[in-house]
Amino acid sequence: MALVCDSYGVRLALALLMCASQSVAEPGPPARRNARERAVVTLIAAAADSPELLRVLNEFLARDEIDVQFAKQSGFGSAELLRVSGDGAVEAFVLPDGAAHARLYFRAPDGQRFLVRDVALPSGLDALGRELIAQIVESSIVALLHSEVGISRAQLKAEVESSAAEEPSAAAQSTPKPKPASANTSTPLPARVPPRLDHAAHVIEGWLAARYAADWSGSALGLRQGPAFELGIGLGRTNFVRARFVLERDFPATLHAGPIDANVATTRWRSAVDWGTAVGRNEALAFSLGAGEDRSQIEPIATSDALVVPAAASRATPFVLHSEARLEASFAPFRLAFAFGFDVPLEHTPYDVDRGASAKELAAPWAVRPGVALSAAWCPALGSF
Repeated sequence: MALVCDSYGVRLALALLMCASQSVAEPGPPARRNARERAVVTLIAAAADSPELLRVLNEFLARDEIDVQFAKQSGFGSAELLRVSGDGAVEAFVLPDGAAHARLYFRAPDGQRFLVRDVALPSGLDALGRELIAQIVESSIVALLHSEVGISRAQLKAEVESSAAEEPSAAAQSTPKPKPASANTSTPLPARVPPRLDHAAHVIEGWLAARYAADWSGSALGLRQGPAFELGIGLGRTNFVRARFVLERDFPATLHAGPIDANVATTRWRSAVDWGTAVGRNEALAFSLGAGEDRSQIEPIATSDALVVPAAASRATPFVLHSEARLEASFAPFRLAFAFGFDVPLEHTPYDVDRGASAKELAAPWAVRPGVALSAAWCPALGSF
């Protein structure tokens, strides 16, 4: 009897083991969440002629790990927008509407939800205009993929008809009103495409900045600081080169050098060239090299030694090499820049006390002087080519 029970228990254990192995060996359906999301972006009319716009759109959508396919065409109608697509991709249509405006249409993968966005382009399809379009395209595609936002098909038809009715041409006003288009006819979407828009890849950008700078040239001389302004011109925005002229005026400082005190006032100028590249959506990193001159006015004012007689005021004008690293944040058309750099005077300008036949050095600036600066700049677009 014991043998029978044991045999039954063994068979039961083997059956359970086989069921468990089958459940482990049979994989479930693959997880859909790992599939990359897709989008099709169609550039229409003037937008199709801008390779920089395509590049910026691709850069923005790549950050969201969206596989994007681009198409170009000269015209566009409502039938293409309203068709039902079963390929699982969001479709976006970029349609310029005059020199200072663009209209963006979006269709969700299910073909039943839509978005319409209007974009003001202050300077046409320049670098700022391209970035505005790319930001809206990115956010709208992500919204249609990850939420239920959007207007219905009927609402979109009403929007298209309303936009077309608001912009009748002069020819249409002088002729009898045509009959409504049939259901199989594609109604052209409203757009005022100018004969020529700015599609240049190179943007000329001005630079007018208020600046506050400080540097350290040794414990005897202390911290030198003061306001400044910058004037410059640059080429490009994502990758750029810029020429700047900087004029700084330090606050007067008192030098305590041994038995004598002196007031020191310094005005300095620098000419520099910046090379930079974008490191984020609104951030850029740049490096600068330049040169200039420090013009210091030294005026002895008091002495604690009766044998020391203050000399007359004098000047020192050493030539200086300059370098800095800059982090710039863009808030179009403004930029905020933080810089850390070094000045290297090419002349040694110590502060001495004259003792007749000999001179004693009381203080000497460092050979390499670290400094920081904060600049707030206005960067208008001056042109493109």
